[in-house]
Amino acid sequence: KPFFVPYLNDGYVQIDSDTGTRVYAFLLLICNRSDADNAVARLELRITYIKEEGVQMTVRVGADASPEGVFGNRASPSLSIPAILDAHKSVLGWCLFRVEGSILENCSIERCIVVLVDTHEIEVVVEPIIIREYRDEVEDAPGADHSERET
Repeated sequence: KPFFVPYLNDGYVQIDSDTGTRVYAFLLLICNRSDADNAVARLELRITYIKEEGVQMTVRVGADASPEGVFGNRASPSLSIPAILDAHKSVLGWCLFRVEGSILENCSIERCIVVLVDTHEIEVVVEPIIIREYRDEVEDAPGADHSERET
């Protein structure tokens, strides 16, 4: 029987101040504890949120294969999907998810989970407890030019 065990090593979100687009990044270690080879066929971020009107919704976002330009290009190595996992082997990598700003505009986020789906359609869930906001250290460094930033 397939048996993945995921470990969340780190979690960040970077929010674009102009568009509100969010990029979530999670560093995952995924172990295949089975005697059989398997693969992570899909990765999803599921965000449950409540709109201003009190309506609860969940958005499902697939992993973003083009992480260039986010997190100062520090989210490396990225976990490429499908990720083949031989029996009793592990893989480590960053999983990135891009959520358009309009989706989460004027809402309250209730829950975020990362879902791994294997080739047998078996889902394994990781629920990040803390997701830190990523800020570019150069942009926020003392003496940095903030003339174009709103206050």
